[in-house]
Amino acid sequence: MRLAMAQKVLDTIASGKISDEQQERLLHALEPTQTDTLTHPKS
Repeated sequence: MRLAMAQKVLDTIASGKISDEQQERLLHALEPTQTDTLTHPKS
């Protein structure tokens, strides 16, 4: 899923139809989050 999202972001940027600010927002959306992943104990 993440790869498909990244491909769409890159295609959008490559199209040249969005502003530099919008490009930055899209690229920022692809950055990994800084929050820890929750783990659930096994039953």
